[in-house]
Amino acid sequence: MVSISDASSSLRPLCPVHSELEAVNACERCGRYVCSHCMNSGDRCQECLRRYVAASPSSEARARRATLSLRMVAVLAVGQMLLNLWAVLVPGARESFRSMETLATIAMFLTGVGLVLFPLTTVVYLMWMQRAVRQMNAWGTHVGASPAWAVGCWFVPFVNLVKPLRIMRSIVEGLGGKELAASLHLGVLWSAFLLSRILTGIARRLSMPLLPPSLALRVYLIEIGSWVCTLVAAILCIRMIRAVQVRLESRRSWA
Repeated sequence: MVSISDASSSLRPLCPVHSELEAVNACERCGRYVCSHCMNSGDRCQECLRRYVAASPSSEARARRATLSLRMVAVLAVGQMLLNLWAVLVPGARESFRSMETLATIAMFLTGVGLVLFPLTTVVYLMWMQRAVRQMNAWGTHVGASPAWAVGCWFVPFVNLVKPLRIMRSIVEGLGGKELAASLHLGVLWSAFLLSRILTGIARRLSMPLLPPSLALRVYLIEIGSWVCTLVAAILCIRMIRAVQVRLESRRSWA
């Protein structure tokens, strides 16, 4: 906004929306005068804000798809945990050929589901993130990334360890402040996500046909830890998407 507070009170223009009120600033985009009531839209007047909102489609449908996919990930994580707990807790399960054959069959099925579900979840989540960042930037609340970079940073080595969390935190704080960010436990979400990937990689390296029972036990325990982290990350991510989306839609209706 361009301040006009230093002008003489007799020379101050009136707000075109509220003709009974004097203007205190001018929109940086179109130069329209605004009163203190119209300053809620930040550095743009209400009309410019409405145009930006109209140019930024809602992310509500994408949020629904992302949360649905994350619920399916949570269900898969529970199934995988139960499968591994069976192998760990049931006496003789790892020594019995029939039990191992059953475990392997179920594990192959769940692995196949995961091979489809995880890429799908990544795609729908990043589609939602791209739309959310686009809306935030259009409203003048910059989150430190363009919509394209908010997606692209996930695929850049080392950058993808930190930047996605920073963008996520910027969105949440831009909508609800640090209090909202703290209540959503974004650090726990991101730590659980990264730890699940690390543990999954370790389990895959250790896995091999006909593992001795002692080594198989270690693999099962590592996989249990990985799926616990996946479940925690999925639940917290669903909470984050819901909290962000409610506030995005509230902004759209307000604008």
